[in-house]
Parts: sequence; structure tokens; C-alpha cells
Amino acid sequence: MIRAPTRASTNPIGTRRAPAPACRAGFIRIDSVHQGDLDGAKGGYYVNAVDCVTQWQVVACCERISEAYLLPVLAPAVPERPDGSRARRSSSAAVA
Repeated sequence: MIRAPTRASTNPIGTRRAPAPACRAGFIRIDSVHQGDLDGAKGGYYVNAVDCVTQWQVVACCERISEAYLLPVLAPAVPERPDGSRARRSSSAAVA
């Protein structure tokens, strides 16, 4: 048995950067902004999804940032895309 030290990952994990679509529609950047708290109660989150090439955009609001809350909000918006393309992962915020 040969032991070797753990090697660092060669792929960046959780790197925040703008998508590089190479002039292809369908790469969606998803950003979120917290509305803020009021009297100790958590506020909602505004979610903005933008296709970098076509400038197609959807803005939604949800109670929390998790798959359980984001999917019901963003999934109906995907078929509404004017170019008919499907969403692809482009940021670490969420996947539509």
C-alpha cells in the first residue's frame, strides 16, 4: 500500500463568476437579494434570473432560499422563455 497526501481539487468549487455563454442563449445568471427583517420577522428574497445573451429576465419573490422554495417559483418561468431554450447552471446561487 502506498500512501499519498490529499491533492487539492483542480476544479474551482463555489466560485462566483459571470457565465461565459460564447453567444449561446440559455445560460442564466440567478442572483438573490434579501428584503430585510422587520420587528424580528424574516423578510423575503427577491430572485432575479437573466439570460446574458438574449437579456430575457424573470423577477420572483420567495420566502426562503432553498430548493423547496425556489423550484415552485422558478420552474414555471422556464417554459416562458422566448427562445425556447432550457435553463443551465451559471452561478452558485441556484439552479433553475
